[in-house]
Amino acid sequence: MERCLHVDMARKYFPPDFFHPLLERLADHGFTAIQLHFSENEGFRLESLRYPQILSTRFITRTELGEIIDHASDLGINVIPALDMPGHLAQVLSAFPHLRLADTEEGRRALDYSLPQARQLMVDLIDEFAPLFPGPSWHLGADEFIDFSRAAHTYPQLATYARKVAGTDHVADGFTAFINEMIEHLAGHGKTDIRVWNDGFYRSDAPHSLALHPAATVCYWTGWDRHMAPVSTFLERGHRIINATDRFYYVLPGPNSSYSVHPDPERITEIFHPGLFSDHAGRAQDYCPPPPELAGIYVCIWCDDPEAETPEQVLSGIDPLLAAVAATS
Repeated sequence: MERCLHVDMARKYFPPDFFHPLLERLADHGFTAIQLHFSENEGFRLESLRYPQILSTRFITRTELGEIIDHASDLGINVIPALDMPGHLAQVLSAFPHLRLADTEEGRRALDYSLPQARQLMVDLIDEFAPLFPGPSWHLGADEFIDFSRAAHTYPQLATYARKVAGTDHVADGFTAFINEMIEHLAGHGKTDIRVWNDGFYRSDAPHSLALHPAATVCYWTGWDRHMAPVSTFLERGHRIINATDRFYYVLPGPNSSYSVHPDPERITEIFHPGLFSDHAGRAQDYCPPPPELAGIYVCIWCDDPEAETPEQVLSGIDPLLAAVAATS
């Protein structure tokens, strides 16, 4: 079973000398993957030769990325790129404002995938970065996009797009069609392990009829909203599942953060096992033994306030959590 550390390197710049000792610690704790979340609303941190205008001031160069991947390979660690879409794209869309969903707080973070140029931009980014990562894995994000319950009224172009590609007026069907299209495109790059977060699919407040691509692996991180689908929905549909529970969120918290306290490693060793997912609408999702579709677990670093800790503090702080998760999985 995979053990993966997700690193939010988009909001916070982590220099190369952060990653190399981190990889050694991951190997020591039996982790087999690291996920590099390099694009966010607040930053884009991998060197783009095709679209340099989207880059943050500080970023990881292609040479530095190659050295990180080579080191990871030597340690038996898979490096997974995470390019979130169609939400969490404010940094990229600041260079392409005509491809935003709307000129609102929500819309400036979101891609108007009903536009052919917008879909092409995502294809271009995939085409640029996929060859840099030799492994089969890729994370498409697909989380925290829009309020689906009011989407047809707020974004009528997305309902029109759904009619075009799915034959329904349901915005959720157009959203799923877009993600499925990107999954198919990634397959052309040899990416056979495509991952998405869970919260945007099979929601009870979003009518839908189109199924998520059967090859998609669902990283289940939260079920706080009762309209989100429970783990059972994805299992019934045959998806591989990764337990990305927010119990393991190591957050550099911003104002009013729900994750202001780091996870307690001792508590994790007492209560956690791989089949214990985040609760759904306050109810436990506890599978013991874990379902056969369970492919791995994630520990996630999120940098809501990038200045809250130095890279050295993050490296030191995450180590006991990695050890605790390794001990329970």
